[in-house]
Amino acid sequence: MAPLHNNEGLKSKQDIAVARSRGEQIEYMADLIVELKQMAHTNRLVTLAGILELAHAEAKLRAKDVM
Repeated sequence: MAPLHNNEGLKSKQDIAVARSRGEQIEYMADLIVELKQMAHTNRLVTLAGILELAHAEAKLRAKDVM
């Protein structure tokens, strides 16, 4: 998680809003990836499903880093 301060003290409200927005975008991407992974499984695209699982794990991890 990013610290809530900069060289001059606390982060501005705008900085916090940007980080929250970025985190929400990454969470949305993670949700989309899950849907794509399910479609890959349905169509027996095992390798693609595995790659998407890895992408989902990274998106969830990065979303936590930003928020």
